[in-house]
Amino acid sequence: MYVPVSEMTPANPYLKVPNRDIKTPQGLSLTLVNPAYMTRQVNEMDMEMSGFNGHITSLNPLRPENRPDRWEAEALKTFERGIKETGSIEMTSGKEYFRFMRPFVTEKSCLKCHAIQGYKEGDIRGGISVSIPMEPLRAIEKSRIIELALAHSFLWIIGLIGLGAGTRRLWIQTLLREKLENQNRQLQKSESLSRMAASIAHIFNNQLGVIIGNLEMVIGDQPKSAPPSSSLTEAMKGAWKAADMSGLMLTYLGQSLDKLEPLDLSSSCNKILPVLKAALPENVILETDFSSPGPVINTNTDYLQQILTNLLTNAWEACGKHRGIISLSVKKVASAEIPTAHRFPIDWQPQNNTCACLEVTDTGSGIEDKDIEKICDPFYTSKFTGRGMGLAVVLGIVKTHKGVLTVESKAKQGSTFRVFFPLSE
Repeated sequence: MYVPVSEMTPANPYLKVPNRDIKTPQGLSLTLVNPAYMTRQVNEMDMEMSGFNGHITSLNPLRPENRPDRWEAEALKTFERGIKETGSIEMTSGKEYFRFMRPFVTEKSCLKCHAIQGYKEGDIRGGISVSIPMEPLRAIEKSRIIELALAHSFLWIIGLIGLGAGTRRLWIQTLLREKLENQNRQLQKSESLSRMAASIAHIFNNQLGVIIGNLEMVIGDQPKSAPPSSSLTEAMKGAWKAADMSGLMLTYLGQSLDKLEPLDLSSSCNKILPVLKAALPENVILETDFSSPGPVINTNTDYLQQILTNLLTNAWEACGKHRGIISLSVKKVASAEIPTAHRFPIDWQPQNNTCACLEVTDTGSGIEDKDIEKICDPFYTSKFTGRGMGLAVVLGIVKTHKGVLTVESKAKQGSTFRVFFPLSE
């Protein structure tokens, strides 16, 4: 896109394209800003605000300052061998940093600037590298270790006192300790992910607001008789896609402010189903069992549609190309019957004796037990790259409703996802 030339945004000497610099009829000097230039400016602002250091790098850079360091060069070589991302903790200038990198794959639109370097569509032309200081995270880790040490010490003393009660009591205490340790791990991971996700989402929202605002101003300055340039249109589309992703992150954190109202869960699901059935693959059969009248919960149709869309999509993808059956049901369940294993969030406790239950069961490939703890993490997927927000969004909506998500699954035997909602009072 074109922006006014200024000290902060001078003309890019490495952008060798026609009409890089133009003047408006009013005499305003504009220069063309490509995605790489824009990303560099965002990273520089982010460095000032958060201390996170990010930049674009390549083994064959147009801009000399984008040359990779040793770690980045090794990462770029692994991308050429098919690795999708890499990360590790490294020492830089005597300090620990978490370093993370993902590749840039050459797309058709990239060739406008990079064809002169010999790149073809699909080539790895570089990557984006991020360095996060570990010192603040280590401080949090140290605090957690002390808390865990105190908790473990307490359990150890209790264990000694109960040793005389026999082997059975000791066995029960051991199981309790393992359960608490697992809950602590899950809670620590959830807290860390939430802090990081919230920071990233808010930073991106702020920066995207600046980018979208400037794009709208530039588009508004275009002659009314001529349509906006394709570059401006594509830049605006990209900015809005990034804004949508930030919205999904905030939904995952349960920070959405959408209004809730009492709705019949069975009736609402029936209204949403026709659209979802139309998208079902031919090899998948959908069976439904809705109680009538259904349980009434405080929600809205958009939330329910997101939950159903993500859970049903997850189910039919698990079936693959084989014939599969998905069962969808709505009912009331006693809170005491809600499973405690594989519960998200792990520290959820029921507020009433009865809950509404939305259940989705499939006959697909199932989930390995070791993967179940991670399935609601943002961007985690065991299927293919480019996905991984579906169950994270479901969990965020469940948190908004003060509900809980449970998972039962075995590899090659299918899965059952249940969402439990408090009933409307």
